[in-house]
Amino acid sequence: MLIARFVMARVKSRLNDAERRLEYLALTDPLTDLPNRRAFFAELERRVDLAVALESTADIRADRRRRLQDGQRHAWAWGTFRVSPGDGVLL
Repeated sequence: MLIARFVMARVKSRLNDAERRLEYLALTDPLTDLPNRRAFFAELERRVDLAVALESTADIRADRRRRLQDGQRHAWAWGTFRVSPGDGVLL
């Protein structure tokens, strides 16, 4: 049983190495070792997705801050400005 585990671990390790090598070959030019077009578009897609996620998070935070500030303005206008523990917003 121990030998079978050792063999399976070794096979899995070699398989992982082969997958990493194939990914490297798929994303780089063999002559110059520079990233190829496929790598460029993969990185571009990753960064666009990240930017969209960060922008939507920033929009949500800005909207929350705006609502909080609007509520505070109205409270000051009525002279009843009260702060509860849930009113703080971190940016």
